[in-house]
Amino acid sequence: MKKFLFNLLIFISLSAGAQRTFYGVGQYAGSIGYFSIGVGVTSKKQKAHHELLFGHTPKEFGGPLDKLTYKYSWYPFSIKLSKHSDFYPINPTLFAALNFGDRFGLQQSYKKYDHDYYWWSPGLRFHGGINMAFSTTSLFKKTKTIFYLEANTNDRYITTYYDNTGNMGLGDLFYLGLGIKVMPKRNN
Repeated sequence: MKKFLFNLLIFISLSAGAQRTFYGVGQYAGSIGYFSIGVGVTSKKQKAHHELLFGHTPKEFGGPLDKLTYKYSWYPFSIKLSKHSDFYPINPTLFAALNFGDRFGLQQSYKKYDHDYYWWSPGLRFHGGINMAFSTTSLFKKTKTIFYLEANTNDRYITTYYDNTGNMGLGDLFYLGLGIKVMPKRNN
């Protein structure tokens, strides 16, 4: 696990480029915990966002559950709304969420289920999704704040949906999250 985290941090640092911007990020829901906080780094042109988040779900909301998530989001273009705000309508995102706890191993659980029934790891989920975002610059032009709404699904949700077509709706396949990113404003 330590080697994985070390390699992940090296990857984030190298892929961010020479003029990277570090920032804080927080998210409510969205498959990575009831609430999560973390750090991120952007690429030179701030189109690629790499984030490492720690999420927690309390017992009263289905936990206790802790997660570590690496998230990559790409912001291909923006629409200028005003001098201090932009809208990012379509931003693909990919992430891997690692569940912590005794009941979440990285190996498939063939002891309890048939070999081809439960093929995914209970401890690791691979997600794909899309978000839309709105950014604004602070009054003093020192920070940029990005608010986003994200919809995502994962390997297990898609497989379950496929196996239960007709018994599940799209609400069972996609999950929503709300987030905020606060970063220092870079003068370009």
